[in-house]
Amino acid sequence: FNAEDYGKALEYYQLAADLGNAEGLRGIGYLYQWGLGVEQDYDKAQEYYQRAVDQGDTKALINLGSMFAYGFGVEQDYGKAYEYYRKAADLGESAGFASLGYLYEYGLGVEQVYAKALEYFTQGAEQGMPNAMFGLGECYYLGHGVEKDLDKAAEWFRKALEAGYKPNEEEQEHLKEVLGDETS
Repeated sequence: FNAEDYGKALEYYQLAADLGNAEGLRGIGYLYQWGLGVEQDYDKAQEYYQRAVDQGDTKALINLGSMFAYGFGVEQDYGKAYEYYRKAADLGESAGFASLGYLYEYGLGVEQVYAKALEYFTQGAEQGMPNAMFGLGECYYLGHGVEKDLDKAAEWFRKALEAGYKPNEEEQEHLKEVLGDETS
């Protein structure tokens, strides 16, 4: 969306939500969370996400978990984030696996267990989740939960990039080291 489209997006999300569509509710929550076309309101974002969850939207569980993981409008609470991510993963949501992988890799709200991080990243990657693919590449790159293997790291980094993953600056350094000129 661009700035002019957010009002239209809200209109369409509202129409969908009025018809009982959980994705419409999640979309409205997203607009409120980030203040896109509406005044930013974390309470409303949380409310809409919860309504979407109540209608079975597993992606809204990820949105709620992220609010707690990053402290968006709530006190940062990795334990709560874990609960939402765990529930999403239990329902088969690929982003739930990726999110749990990061919590276990960095010991956020859980004991740092690289083997569990590897397991969750693998589950998410097998479902085609770019973040999980990148996380799996990082495990191979760093030797977290598995023997360091730059060839496997390169394989997963490539898959993540092909699937649309957007690396941050630190991750770009890892990519350069593993993939060299392929990153440009």
